[in-house]
Amino acid sequence: MRRAFPCLALASFLALGAPIAAQGTPEPAVAALHQRATVLDRRIDAALQSGRLSRSRATTLHTAVGRVQTSAGNYEARNGGIPAGELNRLDRQLSNVEAALPGMPSPQRINLRATADMRSRLAAADDRIVSAQQHGKLPAARAAALRRQIAAARQDMTQSSRRRGFVSAAELASYDRLVVSIDAELSAHAGDHPYGRDMLPAQEHSYGNDALPSAEVTAFQKTDARLRYRNARIERDARGCAVYQGTASDGRVRREALRNQAGRPICSPR
Repeated sequence: MRRAFPCLALASFLALGAPIAAQGTPEPAVAALHQRATVLDRRIDAALQSGRLSRSRATTLHTAVGRVQTSAGNYEARNGGIPAGELNRLDRQLSNVEAALPGMPSPQRINLRATADMRSRLAAADDRIVSAQQHGKLPAARAAALRRQIAAARQDMTQSSRRRGFVSAAELASYDRLVVSIDAELSAHAGDHPYGRDMLPAQEHSYGNDALPSAEVTAFQKTDARLRYRNARIERDARGCAVYQGTASDGRVRREALRNQAGRPICSPR
């Protein structure tokens, strides 16, 4: 049986924006947790209705989601917010439920594991930021700015999963750059080896075949190497053609058409 957020908890979430911020948990991250739980409940129902999930297994997964919802609601009702460590723990519990959903083709499972891994890395980076601030190794304003970036990435991942059913390889690559840059900055503040980005040990992260044509990913990587926008991703314009979208240094969201090796737009067939 699914369990909804208590009314009191929902009222707290809507009305106590200032206390949530005071608790140190960016509101987008809290909203993303609520949204992700709702999406997972719908996916469990869909798997049950299609016969890919037994009723008993669906009940077990719904219960796991319900426990996350109840814990989140209780924290919000009592404290007006969710502590960062608890938010990360609840997010990992939802990742476990997501990984348990059956019947996905192998490439989708690879992407799902990569997405869950990225969520864990974002959570770990968030924990490190909180710890660095608490130990006086990171100014509060800078910590807040970094945590807003992580909260935005989490929210973007949830929205991509809801809209398309997966997080693209290009998006995962942009989140990887975010985590690497945060780790490097925190290491420098902590007095670890302050290596530049070009001196960091190479890491391989396989994001799997996420159903995007390779031409799009190749074009995205070339454009991203040139523009280096934050929260970069592949989107579609009104004609169904791939575009590079991200946040420029001036804070504005900008878009640029992606083109193949022949210089033509990369469009989906109608």
